[in-house]
Amino acid sequence: ACRPYPTGSRGLEVPDPHMDAYLLHALNHIAKTADRIKKNNDRLAAAEEAARAAATAAGQKGNPTLDMSIPRDQGFTRPKVLILLPQRNFAFCLVRRLVALAMRETRADSVQGKEKFVEQFTDPEEEDEEDMDAGARARRSSKPAEWRALFSGNMDDHFRLGIKITRGSIRLFSDVFQSDIIVASPIAIATKLAEDGGPKPPGTSSTSST
Repeated sequence: ACRPYPTGSRGLEVPDPHMDAYLLHALNHIAKTADRIKKNNDRLAAAEEAARAAATAAGQKGNPTLDMSIPRDQGFTRPKVLILLPQRNFAFCLVRRLVALAMRETRADSVQGKEKFVEQFTDPEEEDEEDMDAGARARRSSKPAEWRALFSGNMDDHFRLGIKITRGSIRLFSDVFQSDIIVASPIAIATKLAEDGGPKPPGTSSTSST
């Protein structure tokens, strides 16, 4: 079932169990992928060390041959999750919730880029309803609750945000090729593809592995 349009005075701030579900799924996917890569890298390092020791004992020179296949545990690029949203006000609510869940699940104790995020994804010129004059308040009150919820905050529809999540910290505005999650608008993705001259070979686009 589709989520109904947000209503009420809190609008997009209303808790959304559907959002929590897919954000937790994304965090779980990222954590399991990172754990798998670490374990496989440790296995490869141990196998290389054992092969070198065996080659040295046998008096062989050169690089030893590994007696194991290279695990296919990584994509073309680091980003694993792409979340598309229509406007910055939606992204603001989603990223705040994502950060809260990530800090709880990964025990991260710091978030880098918070001030920049608030500055770029909110509308500092928007008046609170209590600060509006009577006419503006009446015009806003005449709008449906869905309209008031959807068309409040920063409604810019061109944005792209990289998020890198580790066990110690969460970094907003990380380089997209070094990010785990990309939050963007469809227009921003289309614009980037157009600037790059259309779809690229695997490994040259930040969304190759999403």
